Amino acid sequence: MRFRTLPFLFACLALLPAGECLAANPNQGAGSSVRESSSIHVLGFAAGDHFDQAETLARALKKAIENSTTQKLGSGEFSLEVLTAALGCPEKPDHACLKKIASKISSQRFLWGTMEVSGQRIDAELHLYADDESDKKAKFSYRAGLTDTAGGELLAIASGAIAQLVGPLRYRVVVQSTEQTGSVLVDGKPAGTLVDGEATFDVAGGDHVFRLKTTGESKTARESKPAGENSASRVLAEQRAKVQVAELTRVRLDPVESVPPVAGENSAPDNTALHREQPKTAEETSFAPSAEKSPHGSAQRTWGYVSLAAGGVLLAGAAAAAADLYYLNHKDNFERYRSGLASTQDACSEGKNGTIVPGAMTPAGVTSLCSNASMLEIGQIVLLATGVVAAGTGLTLLLTDKSDSHTAATRVLPRLVLGRDRADFRIALHF
Repeated sequence: MRFRTLPFLFACLALLPAGECLAANPNQGAGSSVRESSSIHVLGFAAGDHFDQAETLARALKKAIENSTTQKLGSGEFSLEVLTAALGCPEKPDHACLKKIASKISSQRFLWGTMEVSGQRIDAELHLYADDESDKKAKFSYRAGLTDTAGGELLAIASGAIAQLVGPLRYRVVVQSTEQTGSVLVDGKPAGTLVDGEATFDVAGGDHVFRLKTTGESKTARESKPAGENSASRVLAEQRAKVQVAELTRVRLDPVESVPPVAGENSAPDNTALHREQPKTAEETSFAPSAEKSPHGSAQRTWGYVSLAAGGVLLAGAAAAAADLYYLNHKDNFERYRSGLASTQDACSEGKNGTIVPGAMTPAGVTSLCSNASMLEIGQIVLLATGVVAAGTGLTLLLTDKSDSHTAATRVLPRLVLGRDRADFRIALHF
């Protein structure tokens, strides 16, 4: 890798003033006369042949610093590989070489490191060079498959590594609430106040607990409070959220009316009352109002009754069809027609063939009766099968209903009207 950069390096040194070829932007490199003392540069990693992985991690470090509100990325693009080659330093620079690099790029603080790749694992060691000549380092490992610097995982790793050297990096968080005013606490410590239901804070990356505390009650509680009752400092909402490195983090803190008042200014809220429902993540509840109790149990119970009633009606229809079929098969004139035939003859087939039996039903009547009987048999089978399924479904819904309340005022009024030529099935629901 070092030989690949030598032609570029020699051309730079021959044609340009000393040092300008070491920066991607000459106007912001060594010739720049103004640099903020709080800025920090990222030079990259000595990684041998693993140039792509080193570049990816260096970009993640730069972005983690750029997105933070507490650190500033130094101007100019510098390469550890080019700098060490130009200054005659070993690939892993020693202390004397680091001082030369600091002088060359006019930087009081910069990050550099080494990297080793073993299969799907990357082991990195990040160093901080500071003007006090101290050598701070942080070791960390991660999966080699993390190559997307726009995503959150690699940026979070980079931010954590930097935090070990310069302290936690803070990122912008927007807190919103239906309450117009109130104090926001992060991990139990005051962070600021809401103005018109919104506030912006700088919070260290990672998981935190946000709480909304206000003097008095929320708007709903104030309207229902008896006249003359004293107000108390209350924690109205709590939300656990992960402060993102890659993007702006938004946290929603809407009031929970059942949270009891806080005893003191810095005391923690009553966790028993506050955690009756497990706090959801910020992604789950971002900009969504507090959900009311789900009516799932009541709906399941209602449909259980409906299915059970429908199954009963369908089974009743199957029984009615069976009764009609019995009646047709035992008509006197049809019985006489069937008795006048041989035991090997089928009455319906003989009716279609026009066979006449004296004193019995006519062949046309036999054909009509057989047709009606066939329709009744089909209807009986269909009604019986669907009735059993519907009744079984209704029983299952009722037996698996786990709702605590059984006060749903639902009336199910089924009605079945059977006739010779049609059948009507109706269900009326009254809530």
